[in-house]
Amino acid sequence: MQINFDVRENDYKLTQKLTQGELQRQQQQEIDREARKTQRELDAAEKMELTRAFVLDRETDPSIQKLIKEFDLNPF
Repeated sequence: MQINFDVRENDYKLTQKLTQGELQRQQQQEIDREARKTQRELDAAEKMELTRAFVLDRETDPSIQKLIKEFDLNPF
């Protein structure tokens, strides 16, 4: 009788550990999703900043003006 109880108790503990493991896995997936979302936002902000800096520089930097003329990069 004691053996059956121990088996059930161990099964319960095993189930509980699997459930906790599943919970940890789900939490890690959520953290990873948030990290990817944040990284995409940072990448977009960096790209926007680089674009803005280029737009400002192309109007004032003679070497960029030369490249724009040389390769016909003027979008206007």
